[in-house]
Amino acid sequence: MPPGGLRGPPSISHKASSTLSLALHELATNAIKYGALSCPEGKVGVEWSVREGMLHLDWEESGGPPVAPPTKNGFGSRLFQEFVVSDLDGYTKLDFDVSGVRCNITARL
Repeated sequence: MPPGGLRGPPSISHKASSTLSLALHELATNAIKYGALSCPEGKVGVEWSVREGMLHLDWEESGGPPVAPPTKNGFGSRLFQEFVVSDLDGYTKLDFDVSGVRCNITARL
């Protein structure tokens, strides 16, 4: 994935757009507050593809401060993860690697 870039098909279903907007907003907010976008060198790469009716989205932060797993998930993170499961029959994986947060979302379109 190119750091600091976007890559993927041009559109998704209307049903998925609200839930995915919430997820991307939460990830971006946390990146600005605590992650890669909290410093000038930080970057975020977002890449997605659609295969067999499933969206596969990858969020990857780099160049930010060292990351430590949170002691508890915040409300926004819990909310978007629950919506991906309940609304889109999907799942999420958050990885708090020391080099940057990664999030993988798989959802039915």
